[in-house]
Amino acid sequence: MLDQEPEGVIQIENILPENDDITGTVEIITESSSSFTTPLLARDAQYTMYLTGYNTQTREVVVGNFTDAIVLNLADGYSLDCVANPFAVELTFINVNGGIVARRLVDNDCDIITGEASELDINIGDAIDTSTFSDDPHVMIVRTVSTDADFEGLKLTFTRQSGQDWPAQGRSVVSEATTGGNVTKKLNCFSHIHSSPLSFLSPPFKIVAIRDRTLHHLGIISSC
Repeated sequence: MLDQEPEGVIQIENILPENDDITGTVEIITESSSSFTTPLLARDAQYTMYLTGYNTQTREVVVGNFTDAIVLNLADGYSLDCVANPFAVELTFINVNGGIVARRLVDNDCDIITGEASELDINIGDAIDTSTFSDDPHVMIVRTVSTDADFEGLKLTFTRQSGQDWPAQGRSVVSEATTGGNVTKKLNCFSHIHSSPLSFLSPPFKIVAIRDRTLHHLGIISSC
């Protein structure tokens, strides 16, 4: 229900049953900046990032021009070690009318995925120049890959090199509630846009060797 609520502060007692003894507030915030950090991405999870925007009313991707360079970094507290913590990130760029327009593999030469064209390989911290793509990308599909069964996930930060803000990728929900017994709880969540159209499902790189495993996972992420 909160997905349909406008930004601002909502009184909890107004959205709960009349006889409920819980009071408090829920604040819905839409934030945007030139850098966006994903929620925690588990092993083989897939995350949809909207480069040109998403209209939550019409549930459609906003089609527009996008030629900015994108820099991918690991969020604070995460690191890539090809022995102790091996993983790779697949990036698939999609034009809503023309399909896949580019792909990149970020593995810092860990070689978790083999057989891909070498020109697709990039390192963490490299700038991805989308102006060289065959068409404007509107959506970027992010997929995490790891050979480690104990992989605990990671967060990624994507920054626009131009300094322009990203379109909103979701909303923050900050709530504080008190029960009749004077027990107070606080919760801070990020709710990603809940749409991952089937037409945007992207296959793994054509030749994939991950200890004879094939990826078939789609993850739609919310983080609290």
